[in-house]
Amino acid sequence: NTSSNTSSSADFEFIPPPECPVFYPTEEEFSLGPLEYISKISAEEASQGVCKIEPTNALSDEQKGQNKCLRKALRLRERYMNESQQSFCETTRQFVHNIFKAQTPAESGESSPHCYSLAFLPKVSHSGSQRRPFHLALSPIRVRYQWTVDCDEPPIIGDPWSASIPPNLDYILRIEEGVVRVYKGKDDLQDGRHAPYPVTTFNHFIDDMKFLCRTITDGPLKSFCFKRLAYLSHKFQLHVLLNDLQELKAQKQ
Repeated sequence: NTSSNTSSSADFEFIPPPECPVFYPTEEEFSLGPLEYISKISAEEASQGVCKIEPTNALSDEQKGQNKCLRKALRLRERYMNESQQSFCETTRQFVHNIFKAQTPAESGESSPHCYSLAFLPKVSHSGSQRRPFHLALSPIRVRYQWTVDCDEPPIIGDPWSASIPPNLDYILRIEEGVVRVYKGKDDLQDGRHAPYPVTTFNHFIDDMKFLCRTITDGPLKSFCFKRLAYLSHKFQLHVLLNDLQELKAQKQ
C-alpha cells in the first residue's frame, strides 16, 4: 500500500516542461530601473526566456537627453504651480530634486516659500450707510409650488444691480515685459516697487512654451514614456495578482 501511494503521488507531481521555465525575480532585478533592465536583455536571452542581469552601466546619450527633458518639464510645472499658488506633488518634487525622503509640511513646520498672503492688499472700510444686509441671499429660498407658476423661472431674491461698489484704491497698472504690474501709488511707481508676486516674463514664457512643444513632438521621448507607463501598469497588475488575497484579508480584519 505504501509503495502504491508513493507511486500515485509521484504520478500527479507537476513538472514544468523545459520550454516554459520558471524564474523568480531577484533583489538585483528590483534595484534596476526600467531603462537599465530593458537594456540588459539580449534578443537571444529573451527568446529563450532567460534574463541575465549584468552590472549597471552608464546610460546612452539619447537616454540622458530624454531624462533631461523630462526633468526640465517637471521643474517647469513645479515653478508655474508655485507661481499660481497651487500645490505640487511631493513625491514628484523629491524625484526632481533627488531628495528621496518622506517629509510632509506638518513635519517640517514650514509652509511653501512660494505661497503669499493677502497682507499686501489693504483692508477697505465701509461705512454703515454703504453696507447692505445679506439676509436675503443667506436665507433659504422658499418657493410656493403652484400649477400656474413656471418651474423654469428662477425665484427673485434681490436686485443684483443695487450692490454697493467699493471705493477707488488708486492702484496703478503698468504693462512691463508683457506682464501687468500692480503699484500701490505714484510713489511706488516712481521707485519701481510693484506687488511682491513672482511673475514669469513674456519672453521667458514663450521660451518655455517652445521647449514644451519640442518635447511633446519628440518621437523617441514619446516612445520612452509609453514604455514607462506600460511597465508601471504591468508592475501594478503583477502586484495585484500576487497580493490581492492578502489585501482583501487585511481589509476584512
